[in-house]
Amino acid sequence: YDGRESIPFGFPDPEAVLNQMQEVLNEHGFTHLTFEALQTWWKKFSRHAVEGDQFTDVEQSDFFNDWQRLSSYGAQPELGPTLEELSSWKVPLNEFLQFISDWNYEGNPEYNKGKLWKPRSPEEERRMEEAIEAAMRETRTEL
Repeated sequence: YDGRESIPFGFPDPEAVLNQMQEVLNEHGFTHLTFEALQTWWKKFSRHAVEGDQFTDVEQSDFFNDWQRLSSYGAQPELGPTLEELSSWKVPLNEFLQFISDWNYEGNPEYNKGKLWKPRSPEEERRMEEAIEAAMRETRTEL
């Protein structure tokens, strides 16, 4: 996404995420989206965190690297961007969207990381195919 036209389907709403980040900053007295503040946001709003999932070492490293990339656009990269820098899009919208979709608080689906996303288990796929075939056989006999 390059910032032109509408935001593609499947990306989280950047304004909603900014509101969540503002809430975390206010609650904890942060002035910048520090790495600690970002982790607090993820733990509070990620479905995975709520369900008790924890970062692997690799994910923690990726999360830190992604925070550093976002922070590089701020006036004080060592502290992270301010909410004003995020909301005025000093951090480019495409970078912010990539970050929030990669660390999607609504589910972090695997397809965001270039993996094939299968929303159904193989067993569910089999049952669905059987149900479709049965419905088609029933329809054919009615005709």
